[in-house]
Amino acid sequence: SIMIASILAISLAIGRMIAGIVSKKVNWIWVLSVCIFSAMLIVIFVLPKTVGLEVKNINTLSDIPLIGFAFPLIGLFIAPIYPLLNSIVLSALPKNLQSSMTGLIVIFSALGGTLGSRITGWLFKNEGPENAFYFTLIPMSLLLISFFILKKITAKDEI
Repeated sequence: SIMIASILAISLAIGRMIAGIVSKKVNWIWVLSVCIFSAMLIVIFVLPKTVGLEVKNINTLSDIPLIGFAFPLIGLFIAPIYPLLNSIVLSALPKNLQSSMTGLIVIFSALGGTLGSRITGWLFKNEGPENAFYFTLIPMSLLLISFFILKKITAKDEI
């Protein structure tokens, strides 16, 4: 519902602000790793509790079952990923390549968002809602691995 979407939007904003503060004191690899790992834990432990949950008519935030607030909190953990990765990649590049890389980031973000939505819809249709979100663990795992590859590459100051 729109109320849950607003909780997700608030979680995204808070997550980015907190990560901005934390990443000044903690290495980015640890911030992103904790974020991805936490998002994975929410998918693994919150989703099973929503299967078979009977939802009545919801008119206000107080009508939402407590578990309904847990999943949008994933926004706290996925929010910092995009801006932190952009910052890491762009900082590692010489200034003359940053605008080209920004263009590539925008193009692939749009492609990923569009393709990701279509794949999620297909998974919901074919695998059912109780299984579809578990498939998000695959790209999350790949992203976690890519963080360490990026860390190794940027440690040499070359991309």
